[in-house]
Parts: sequence; structure tokens; C-alpha cells
Amino acid sequence: ALGRSSEEHYQNIGGGTMDIKLYGWMINELNLSRNELLVFATVFSMRHDGWFKVSRKEIHRWVRISPRQISRIIQNLSNIGIIEHRVLCDDETGCYAEFKIPEYINQIAEKFTPTE
Repeated sequence: ALGRSSEEHYQNIGGGTMDIKLYGWMINELNLSRNELLVFATVFSMRHDGWFKVSRKEIHRWVRISPRQISRIIQNLSNIGIIEHRVLCDDETGCYAEFKIPEYINQIAEKFTPTE
């Protein structure tokens, strides 16, 4: 189990080709509910520089909460500034969500995340 220490490395959730990592700083610094923490950790684990796509289906695959609840959590995380979120639509792929991790969150991550 993941302790309250920021020095804890991480706990892997899921499996397959990608692991979702829960870092101690996510618990200690962000003050999120359990489901908010799981959704944030999923999005954070899939991050790239700049904006990146993550579908509710992908998040659901990892955290097993309803797509409606995922949408509410994403909106809340966006409202409090822990993620940036936008919905884009085009003729080729339809509508999809893109996310960006704010710089201050990346700075917290760099400060507390051990080098792997």
C-alpha cells in the first residue's frame, strides 16, 4: 500500500503496456478524493509535452468508475486548476478530449518524484 511519505516511489495500478502510477506527492500535495486521485493519476501517467488525447473510455478502463462520473471529475479537476482540459471536434475523428498538465503541477512532480 502507498504510504503518506513523499519519498514513496509509486504503486502500479492496472497492467498491460502501461502502468498508472500513484505518487506520494499526489496524495499529500493535491488533497483529492479517491476517485479524483485515480482519474488524475491516469491522466498524469498518459501525459506528454503540451496537449495530449485521453478518452473517457481509456480512463474508465483503468479506474472503473462511470463515464458520467469521470466527466464530472475531469470538469472539477479543470475548475481547480490541476489539469487543463478542452474538447475538440473535427470531421475525421469527431469530438475528443485533450489534456495538459499545468506547469506548477509538473514542478511539484519534479520536486517529489524519484528518478527511475
